[in-house]
This record gives sequence, structure tokens and C-alpha cells, in this order.
Amino acid sequence: MSPLDTVLERLQKVRKSSRGFSACCPAHQDKDPSLSIAEGDDGRVLLYCFAGCDYESIMAAIGLTTADGYVGTISTRPKGVPGRSALLTEVFVIRIFEADPQEKDRARYELALKRIGAANERLQ
Repeated sequence: MSPLDTVLERLQKVRKSSRGFSACCPAHQDKDPSLSIAEGDDGRVLLYCFAGCDYESIMAAIGLTTADGYVGTISTRPKGVPGRSALLTEVFVIRIFEADPQEKDRARYELALKRIGAANERLQ
């Protein structure tokens, strides 16, 4: 059984949606489905509660751990270090600004530099 199947069988009012499934969130008193469920490209379970419940709370409420939502092992990336796609976005922002610096983009450029620097410090 896939991680997605395991999660879906423990939820209430599961319905197929255009991007996966919706269901009542088990982490709060939910009468109308506010939880979006999908499967990532790597087979992991993607959960989004529109009321703001976090992934861990949702999984715990159905008797599962965070690891149960993944195929294989969880990333060994240190806590607080952004994923590859997030870092690539910051690099992209930096390159665009450096190719054509405009004052209106300076704050976003500086934020990107700060995020890349912070990730680098955490990895060392």
C-alpha cells in the first residue's frame, strides 16, 4: 500500500478533486473538508489544511508519523536549510537583479542574498 493510500483510508469525507483529494482535517474539528491531499512526484504525501494545521499534527491525528508520508527515507537535510528548489529560486532572483539592477527589486535581491547566506552557514 502506498503512503497516499494509507493516509486516505484514515480520513473522513474523502473526495476526489482536480489536484488529488479533499477530506475533513483530523487535526481540528472539521465538518466541511478543508484538507487538500495529493501525491508528490517522489511518492510522498502532500497535505495542506486551509485552517492552518501543520503536517505533523495532521499525521499524528490519524495515528501516523511524518515518516509514514514518505516512500523510502526522509531527507537528511539539516533542519532550517531550504530545499534545492527554494535555493534555486533565490539564485534566480540574484541573477536577474545582477543582470539588470533596478531599485524596486533591491529589497528582494537582498532577501535572496540573506537566505543563501543563512543556508550556507547552517550547512557548515
